[in-house]
Amino acid sequence: GLSYGQLVYNLAGIALNVLEPLLALYPDMFVTSAFRTAESSSTTSDHPRGKAVDIQFKKATKSDYFEIAKKLSTNLNYDKILLEYKTYGSGLPWIHISFDIEKPRKIVLTYLNDKKYGEGLTNLA
Repeated sequence: GLSYGQLVYNLAGIALNVLEPLLALYPDMFVTSAFRTAESSSTTSDHPRGKAVDIQFKKATKSDYFEIAKKLSTNLNYDKILLEYKTYGSGLPWIHISFDIEKPRKIVLTYLNDKKYGEGLTNLA
C-alpha cells in the first residue's frame, strides 16, 4: 500500500543509515534479501515496506555471526537486529536489520528456525 516515493524513501534510509556504515565495517558483507513483495513475506515483515535487509558475510563461520551481530548492535542506527540461526539447509546464520526513521527502537533478538529464541543476542553456534 505504499507509493513508489515512500518505498524509495525507505530504501534510501536503509541504504544510507545501515548498509553504507555496515559495508565500511565489513567489506565482505552481502545482501541476501531486501525489498520483496508482501506475497512472499509475513504480514509483519519490514521487507515489503523497503525497511529491512538480510545479510551474510563471505568467509564468516557460524560462530563469527554472534560477534558480528554484537558489533553491529553497538555501531549502527537501526530499529531491529535479529541474529537468525537455522539447524537445517546450509546451517549458516544471517542477520536481519531493519531501519525506520520514525522509530529507532533498538530491538535485538535471537531467532532459531524462524522462531524467537530470546531477547538480546545468544550464541547458538
